[in-house]
Amino acid sequence: MFDRPNTGWESERLIEALSSRNCVTRATAAEVLGSKKDRVAIKPLFRLLRDKDGSVRWRAAESLESLIGDEDIELLLSGVKDEHEGVRFWSVYLLGRCRFSKDVVPYLISALKDDNHEIRAIAAQSLELVGDERAIPPLLEAMRDEWKGARLSVFGALRKLVSENKNEIDAELFLKGLEDDYPDVRFVSAFFLGELGDSRALTPLLDLIDDINEDVNVRQWAAYALGRMDDDRALVRLIDLVNGEKSPVVRRMALRSLGEMALRNPEYVKQAEACITSILEEEDVILLGLAQGMLARLQKNR
Repeated sequence: MFDRPNTGWESERLIEALSSRNCVTRATAAEVLGSKKDRVAIKPLFRLLRDKDGSVRWRAAESLESLIGDEDIELLLSGVKDEHEGVRFWSVYLLGRCRFSKDVVPYLISALKDDNHEIRAIAAQSLELVGDERAIPPLLEAMRDEWKGARLSVFGALRKLVSENKNEIDAELFLKGLEDDYPDVRFVSAFFLGELGDSRALTPLLDLIDDINEDVNVRQWAAYALGRMDDDRALVRLIDLVNGEKSPVVRRMALRSLGEMALRNPEYVKQAEACITSILEEEDVILLGLAQGMLARLQKNR
């Protein structure tokens, strides 16, 4: 019987404890093996990723993170395709958190299509950590994922990668994304076109915002992107949206975007202030709060 493993135990005894019937013992042994930094434990800990208990798998992965080296890369790459979901999940996790000389990006990209939604999500997070811009196109495609949790992870990864690689990204990828069948691909494309500030996006964004049959979330982020264009046509359209848009969500974003545009461009301040002031009697308390806050910022910025 193995109980209370501790750092006084030899690695061989701790490895034997990984086979205990007691899940607490297995988890503790895995944790202690990681603290001992004995590489002899790598393969036994990797096998423990198949454990039926989630806490044991987590402790094994945590210890592997402190032990894994460049020479262990093939073990993790094989794990990405393993039949056991626990092995796949933690292999993808570790590929993002450890550093290897071998290119792991293609393996992580392939994991974006795993049958398990949690593995798809962790693949996006690992790609974010690796930070390679080659992941941007497949991540945009992964915004079609049926599970919201995976889409949130994908969006987070895209946001970081686009921010860090603005000068290397061709906006054409996101211009094409505006025409995608999936609303989340369109909204993300609109968002990043705003972040990139590419003038080629102006006309497609105006068309998108004018389509009343378009998904509200997509139109909202098109309004955000217009506010980053710093163009007279974008200004006029945002004023129209603030004054007459029926969707509260789109209207609020338009007001925020109009104000931000004016903060960057002093020549737009008078028009923006006049538009925002005209809605101070609105019943939409959220819109009213945004208007008051933006007017204060514009006044302070003079």
